[in-house]
Amino acid sequence: MKAFESRDGVLHIDGVSSVSLAEAFGTPLYVYAGSVIDQKLSEIRNDFLDRYANTRAAYASKAFLTIAMAEIIEQAGLSLDVVSGGELYTAMRAKFPPERLELHGNNKSEAELATAIEYGVGVIIIDAPDEAALIEHICKEKGAHANVMFRI
Repeated sequence: MKAFESRDGVLHIDGVSSVSLAEAFGTPLYVYAGSVIDQKLSEIRNDFLDRYANTRAAYASKAFLTIAMAEIIEQAGLSLDVVSGGELYTAMRAKFPPERLELHGNNKSEAELATAIEYGVGVIIIDAPDEAALIEHICKEKGAHANVMFRI
């Protein structure tokens, strides 16, 4: 079975008729082929993670993030790159392991940083010196610490 194929003029995705999906869920409807996602995750694991010690790969949640997608990424053993409070919230709702979260983005609010620090996000990528000072302030206020990286 192909991930995408036409049968009698009807698109099928992983063997499921797009017409039946539209009837069941309405339109517009976004449908992802689980087999393609699984294949790509397997390629990342086999060609990169299993091949090189001390490496990690992060899924860029800005591409598409739902609780279900976060669960798929978690099960695959990848990290999750989040760039907003909404993406962080979705990851938290999915119970994504905080140590495998990376908070990235050049416009992080104080509230987003505080939430990330409280949740124990694995690494916060800092974009500017004033952001470093803000993280330091939040950590002192909460008696917490944060792992950071500087984007240069």
